[in-house]
Amino acid sequence: MSDHYMIYCNRTCRLPRARPKVIKVLSFKGFAHSAFIDDLKKQPWDIVYLFENPDDAWFATETFIKDIGNKHAPLRTIRVRDFKPQWMSDTIRYSMKHCDSMKRKAVKSKLA
Repeated sequence: MSDHYMIYCNRTCRLPRARPKVIKVLSFKGFAHSAFIDDLKKQPWDIVYLFENPDDAWFATETFIKDIGNKHAPLRTIRVRDFKPQWMSDTIRYSMKHCDSMKRKAVKSKLA
């Protein structure tokens, strides 16, 4: 009696994909500078002088500016991912760049 069944194993190993970072940025798309300045001028800045505590005065000023800023340049969340793979070192990056430049040179001189 003989057994002729092949035994094999297939294993796929991958590094998990890095999760993108989520950051908040100001969106200045459609930002109107003159409208922003007009809204700043319309704020009741006299309220700031009513506070005796400088921290309270600063909080009121900061609130006015943030409210107007969020109105004209709202916060937007974007996803940013790291474009550099974990396995790529500076030596590998330099070698790839050198190889690409040599290829461009060869193609330009029509030797390839």
